[in-house]
Amino acid sequence: VDNVNVKNQYYAQNGDGIDVEPCKNVEIKNSTFSVGDDGICIKSGKNKEARQIKVPCENVYIHDNVVFEGHGGLVIGSEMSRGVKEVYCINNSFIGTDIGVRMKSTLGRGGVVENIFISNIYMSNIKNEAINLNMQYVLNLSGKADEVNVIEDEEDVPYFRNIHFSNIEIDTCKYLTKISGINEKTISNITFEDIRFNSDKLMELENCSNIGFNNIKGKVNGKDEFIEKLEVERK
Repeated sequence: VDNVNVKNQYYAQNGDGIDVEPCKNVEIKNSTFSVGDDGICIKSGKNKEARQIKVPCENVYIHDNVVFEGHGGLVIGSEMSRGVKEVYCINNSFIGTDIGVRMKSTLGRGGVVENIFISNIYMSNIKNEAINLNMQYVLNLSGKADEVNVIEDEEDVPYFRNIHFSNIEIDTCKYLTKISGINEKTISNITFEDIRFNSDKLMELENCSNIGFNNIKGKVNGKDEFIEKLEVERK
């Protein structure tokens, strides 16, 4: 996908810019998105029915794009049941989105999101979190889940792991990051390196493990904040 311009009204419910589900060897480049839902979205099927087909979404290269408006600039999920792996998001800008990078799932989805590399990103005027990893995703606009999220077997539990953020500049956001798993094993091995930011609050971490911060510098509510190195074993 090269040199495409996608524009939806900001109120267009489910008006995603592009959904990739589930594909292998994808390149999205030199394109712009201004939409009512997620900008660039990677999906991989929903729940047990999808998991019967062992075809993950993999080898996705996303570079030199701009997302001007949307719920998220780069989004993975919430449909991720066949798995998502080897995603490279490099040299992109997210300007005015609700969230910069968003990964979302919920109990019942299952699947593994792993080996995700996000670098050389510029974010401006992010309304909420610059980076959000959330396994408590609410599935409809009423605020109530539209399906019963119970564990019938171990494959119903989703996992995010081996996700790496580096060389990211954020001029405005509410939180640098929020991470919320189902338990401490479901979100693990997440690293943040060489981040420059300006936020109202720094971070909220729950139900996650092995979260690393290296050379994180910016302002939190106008006050200087510097994290030279921090390893959160579990939270």
